[in-house]
Amino acid sequence: MLVVDDEKLTREGLVERIPWSELGVTQVKEADDGTTAITLCATFTPDIILTDVRMSHMDGVEMSYLLVKQFPHCKVIFMSGYTDKQYLLSAIDLKALSYIEKPLNIKQMTETLKQAADECVESRKKQEREQQWSFKLQSALPLVKSEAALRLTERTVSSEELQRMMDEAGMTGIHATSSFRALPVWISLSPLTASDPINKPLFLETLDQVCRHRGFETLACFVDGRTVVAHLLSVVPDKEVWFQQTLRGVARDLVNQVEEHKLFLSLGAPADRAELIMSSTAAAREGLSHRFYQGYEGLVFMQTASTSFLDERTLDRWLAEFDGLLGKDTGQQVELFVQGIQSRCMEQAYLPVEQVKRIYARMAQKLSSTARKQGIPLGKYAQEDTALWETFIQYDLLEAIHGSLLEMVASFRDGHNTPKPSVDLVQQVHRYIFKHYQDEALTIPDISQHIFLTPAYLSSLYKQKTGQTLTQYITAYRIGQSIELLTQTDKSIADIAVSVGLQDANYFARIFRKHTGLTPSEFRKRTIS
Repeated sequence: MLVVDDEKLTREGLVERIPWSELGVTQVKEADDGTTAITLCATFTPDIILTDVRMSHMDGVEMSYLLVKQFPHCKVIFMSGYTDKQYLLSAIDLKALSYIEKPLNIKQMTETLKQAADECVESRKKQEREQQWSFKLQSALPLVKSEAALRLTERTVSSEELQRMMDEAGMTGIHATSSFRALPVWISLSPLTASDPINKPLFLETLDQVCRHRGFETLACFVDGRTVVAHLLSVVPDKEVWFQQTLRGVARDLVNQVEEHKLFLSLGAPADRAELIMSSTAAAREGLSHRFYQGYEGLVFMQTASTSFLDERTLDRWLAEFDGLLGKDTGQQVELFVQGIQSRCMEQAYLPVEQVKRIYARMAQKLSSTARKQGIPLGKYAQEDTALWETFIQYDLLEAIHGSLLEMVASFRDGHNTPKPSVDLVQQVHRYIFKHYQDEALTIPDISQHIFLTPAYLSSLYKQKTGQTLTQYITAYRIGQSIELLTQTDKSIADIAVSVGLQDANYFARIFRKHTGLTPSEFRKRTIS
C-alpha cells in the first residue's frame, strides 16, 4: 500500500485510522508528493496507490500514469478536495478504482480500500492460475509434439487434422490448408554405452532450436533408443535446391550442437499436402539403411521408396563358392572372395541390411565349421554357431561386419601357415568325433579305445586340456551341425536329429533349446526371417 499526500495530517491520519490488517494489507508506505513516491517505488512495489490529486512538484495524476505504466496490476484511488472535470477524466483514463472527495469519510475510505484489496487478491490468484496453466502447457508441449510426429509417421492425415496438430503444438504462421511444405527427416544417433544413455529431451530441444533458426517448426520424437523421426514444417519457396541447401545447413548445425554423437540423416521429399507426408516419411525411413553402408556422419536424400533384394539362388551360389574355396584354399583366395562380396552387396543398389547380415553370418558359420574340422583355432571367433550368428547379426555397419569376417579369414590363413606339431590328444579326439558324431552309439569308451587310453584317464586328460567334458563337446558339436542343417536344408526336425546322432527328436529339441534358448523350429523361423 502506498499513501501519497502533501498534507501531513491527512496522510498520517489515514495511516493510523484505517484497519490495514483487517483489509489484508501487510505493508504501508508514505510519500509527501509524486516525486518522492516515484523514488520510493524504485525499491517498493505497491499493489494499491491512494493519492491526492493536487500536490507540489508532481501531482497525483502524472505520478499515477508513471507508476501504472511500471506496475500495470496496481489499483489507483484518487482523493481530492476539488471537483475538477479534467482530473475526473484522467481518473477514468487510468481506470482508477475510485475518486473520493475530501473531507474524507473513514468508513467510505475503508470500504473502498477493502474493495481494492479484494480485487488485488483475486487478480493475484488469477495470475497464478494463468502461470500454472501456462507451465502445464509448456511441460506438455514436448509430449504433444512427439505424439503428433508419431501420428504423421504411422498414418495419412487430412489438412484439417494436421492444422489441429500444429495448433496444439503451439505453431503459428503455418496453415495446413494453404501454401506450406513438410519435410520428413530420420536421424540415427551413434550408439553409446549403457552407462551413458542418450538425453532424449535435450536432443529434441536442440533439434527444435536448430530447425527454428533455419526457419522450420518441428514435430519430432524418438521411435526407439537412438532413432528420431522429425517433420520440419515451413512456408518456403517450392525450390528443391533451396530445400537441400537449407537441410544441409540444419544437418551441419545439429552435428556442431550435438558433439557427443555421430549422426546419420535421411531426408524425404518435401510434401505440399498433408496427405503426402506419410509416404514421403516412409521413403525417408528406407534411407536409414544407407547408414549400414556409409557409416555415421552421413546425409542422404530419398525421393521415393525403393527396395532391392538379392535372389536366393544367387545367395546360395555365393555361399557354395565360398564353401568350395574353404575346402581347397589356405586363406588368400578366401580373403579376395570376401572382399568381392562387399563390393557385390554395394553394387546391388544397397541390399536390405538384414539380408547382407545373413550373408556374412552364414559365411562366418561355414568358416568356423571348416576351421573346427581342420583343427584351426579362430581366437575370439571360436564360438558355437548360434553365438557366432548372434555376433554377426548385431553389427550395424557393413565396415564392422566385413572387418570381423576378414579377421576370421586371417586367423584361418595363419592357422594354415603355422607349422603344426604332431597331432595331439585333443585333435585326435576331435577327428574321431567328426567322423562318428552321426552314430547314436558313439561313446567315450569308443573314443578311448581308438586313442589307446582308458575312458577315465581320457576324460580327465581332455577336461584338463580343454576345460570341458567330452560329453559336453560331443553335444555342442552335434548342435552346431544341426544348426547348419536347419539353416541350409529343408529337412524335418526329426530327420535332422537322426543326422546328428540323436534318434529321439524330443530329446534333441530339449538339448537344442538348452544350448540356444530356442527350439529347432523357432531357430529356423528366426534365421529364415
